[in-house]
Amino acid sequence: MVNRGSGVKVKEILITFALFVYVCICALYKDGNPYLLHWLGIVIFFYGIYTWKVKTDSSWFSPYTILFLFFVLFNYGMPIMWAFNIHRGSEIGTHEMYYYSRYIPSQSDLIEVQWYVCLAMLLFHFGALLFAKRNSGTKEPAREIGPVTDYSTIENAMRTVGGLVLCVMAPIAIYSKLQEVIIAQSYGYQALYYGAYSTQSGYTQILMYLFFPSLVCYLIGNRYSKKSRFIAYSIFGLYALLGILSGDRGNWLYSLMILIWLHTHYIKMPMRTYVFLVAAGIIGIYLLHAITAVRNTGLNELSMDMFLEVFSAEESPIVDAFFEMGGTMGIITYFLHFGNGIYPYENTYLVAILGALSSRVLTFFGLKPILISNWFSQTHLGLDDYGTGFSMLGEAFVNGGYYGGLVYMFVWGIILGKLVQAAPRNDKHASPIRLFVATASLNVVVGFARNPSYLVVKELLYGVLFMFVLIYIFSGKFKKDFYSIKG
Repeated sequence: MVNRGSGVKVKEILITFALFVYVCICALYKDGNPYLLHWLGIVIFFYGIYTWKVKTDSSWFSPYTILFLFFVLFNYGMPIMWAFNIHRGSEIGTHEMYYYSRYIPSQSDLIEVQWYVCLAMLLFHFGALLFAKRNSGTKEPAREIGPVTDYSTIENAMRTVGGLVLCVMAPIAIYSKLQEVIIAQSYGYQALYYGAYSTQSGYTQILMYLFFPSLVCYLIGNRYSKKSRFIAYSIFGLYALLGILSGDRGNWLYSLMILIWLHTHYIKMPMRTYVFLVAAGIIGIYLLHAITAVRNTGLNELSMDMFLEVFSAEESPIVDAFFEMGGTMGIITYFLHFGNGIYPYENTYLVAILGALSSRVLTFFGLKPILISNWFSQTHLGLDDYGTGFSMLGEAFVNGGYYGGLVYMFVWGIILGKLVQAAPRNDKHASPIRLFVATASLNVVVGFARNPSYLVVKELLYGVLFMFVLIYIFSGKFKKDFYSIKG
């Protein structure tokens, strides 16, 4: 038997072989039995979580678990429900996609897109798994980070940087969310994204990239002390509440799940706490469903009767959540049918990398600052007050075609897997800077499944990297001060 220290055991080899056999069966019989494909996505998800846990010696609930969970839900949420023979009248294949496309996916189209998504999920996970490092069984020694050789100096810098930036960002974040609540109540949720009252662009949005990283930096710098938890949780709680009242169900939810994981990294939670959180989450889904029902007409129409109706409805809001999140699969469905040649501009990854700092860089190289999600919704489909969003898988296909898109997904698995692998769980105070980068980056890339790379790279640059540079600078200052006092 291969020993455990190598990170691979006979059990994992057998499970991988069984998955390979099942994939081959699906390849041969998927046209005659689509249920094989429905279940393949579910099998890949549990295979991914299990093999990551074994390879990295992490817990079941880890940053990669969160990343892979949302990746699967956004790209395969509908087929998961189809596996249990649950359907909705609004699902892909029952109506014309995106209003003006004149395209209704056929059964063969749905089979092909599920097959392609499953291959992409597998390659993404294999990329992440291949380059993941196993957590050491012993306490990790301090390593040099720039001018810094001890973790206490880094934590001091993080406490200072996180505290200062949070003092600036907390009022801006709360005020920004309060404005969104007022606009959503008066003009509906869509007004936040389209029209004269849009709040999703400009300098305020760039500043908002610093909010969650500063929150995490402050907590880690204070070693997750009781006082820092009270301050950070209070600020985030108000921020999330205002987000709920504005109709938002995405960004704050990702951040909340990440904060729960960070909490478990420092403080071991009993099983009853996890049960409570699951129960609270289920109730929360029902409440959010009621808010969603009126968010496009104005939240002033929300009433207690609507909440009661949601809890007594025949159709479960939990099932609706799978179908709504899984609607992102429509992007790759559309492009697999029409081909990636319908996108007339340059490689979007090149635009994301060069244009993240400033669109002037793109102009210098003769590239157009095109956001592919806006092009697809407004230019290609001609939608005025509605956006389709986009997807990581759809963008990979646009840039690389059928096979090149799968290669891109493998590469993204390597990059994102390395990015979110956090500090060893055997020493909760080891590698604070590594823990910060993993946690803050996860908050950005977890939404990559349904966002274009341009926005993801931009937020990583202005949010995570900017905070990292500040920590680096302050770490050097603390180190220099220490030696001057010692001398």
